[in-house]
Amino acid sequence: MISANHSTHVTILNPQTGMPNPDSSSLKAPLRLGDVFASEEGPLLRFAVGLTGRRVVAEDLVQEAFLKLHEHWNEVEQPKAW
Repeated sequence: MISANHSTHVTILNPQTGMPNPDSSSLKAPLRLGDVFASEEGPLLRFAVGLTGRRVVAEDLVQEAFLKLHEHWNEVEQPKAW
């Protein structure tokens, strides 16, 4: 599990506790749009299909959301909020 902090870096979290691992607290990597897409596209697509009932419409909605995220990437502090 990862958590984005204020400077768009990620902290590795322990999946059992949800807390930062003591030995990895200094490990921070820049959060990349491709990583956010890889982890969030599937869940967002499932959610959108549930809302619309149509996969094609859901795909368009998710694509639009990621295009907007890309446009504002340098300003984004919490990518999952998008």
